[in-house]
Amino acid sequence: MLLLLVLLLAACGNGSSDPAQASAKAADKPAAVSETSAAPEAAAAGTKKVQNVLGEIEIPLEPKRIVSVNLEDMLLSLEVPLVLATPVARQDYLNAKLEEQGVEIAPLADTVNFEAVLAAQPDLIVASSQLDEAAYAQLQKIAPTIAFSRSGWRDSLPELGAALGLEDRAAAVLGEHEKRIAAARKEIEAYIGSGETAAFLRVQEEDMRLFFPSILEDPNPYAGYVSIAYEGLGLKAPQEVLKLQQESPDKQNVPISQELLPDLTADRLFVVALSADGSTEGLNKTYDMLAELEQGAIWNAVPAVKSGQVYMLNMKNWLIDGPQAETLKINELLSVLKSAGTKG
Repeated sequence: MLLLLVLLLAACGNGSSDPAQASAKAADKPAAVSETSAAPEAAAAGTKKVQNVLGEIEIPLEPKRIVSVNLEDMLLSLEVPLVLATPVARQDYLNAKLEEQGVEIAPLADTVNFEAVLAAQPDLIVASSQLDEAAYAQLQKIAPTIAFSRSGWRDSLPELGAALGLEDRAAAVLGEHEKRIAAARKEIEAYIGSGETAAFLRVQEEDMRLFFPSILEDPNPYAGYVSIAYEGLGLKAPQEVLKLQQESPDKQNVPISQELLPDLTADRLFVVALSADGSTEGLNKTYDMLAELEQGAIWNAVPAVKSGQVYMLNMKNWLIDGPQAETLKINELLSVLKSAGTKG
């Protein structure tokens, strides 16, 4: 009887997989998957832990419904399954592309449209690192949320690609973009002489700002909205701009009064007109101010104005960061310079 009891207990113990099968199944699981804290449905699909500016966050291995909070440029470049985008209203340069792909758009105003994010039923939210802690806390209640720097997108793109399992795609985007910059730099030499200088002026209703070639205290390359023109395409800033840059090494632009415009010795002047709130009404006020300025003696004393080398740029392309925005900047610079003709 004792022998029979032992045999029965042994048979019951062997009802599960044997040690070899258990080891094989364990080896089949991705190393990053952690099922202990995941919901049952998430655990079935698998999760992994991702390091980002919010710390270590557990996300789905293969997210199918991603919401973007002001990181559309990088996410579109990586070709991820977006269901909702929240661009800043005046930076809607990607809206047409988003709509073509059937992505819902809920513009970012004073805060994130949390109702729209919730309605999108995301399994992952990818956000800009510029949000506040309260916004991240709200987003985390809806779905796992990770955040990356938009301004430092050259570093963020590989990190984001690794988080989403798209390392090769991220590397390809960066490689193609560097080739694009090199080709454009060579092409621009046909339009701007080696001794010529260029300046970028931002006009916004009653405010004017002069951009610097970069943010000196930022160790990253291409720090600043117009840095691609200088660091990437080889444009040179006039001495007065470089002097102001040295005086404000932590900034990418400084206010400039109309009275000082004639002191701007740049051979070419690129102007970006915008409104503070992104509204058509605000933009029309800016255009009215520019039209009035152009009739005055101060504007017509500016060297670049005298020589007819002033170019208006699309602000939607220039006040944002990302590979697609930068491509638009490059293309627009080439376009306006081509229209003006080759260098004399």
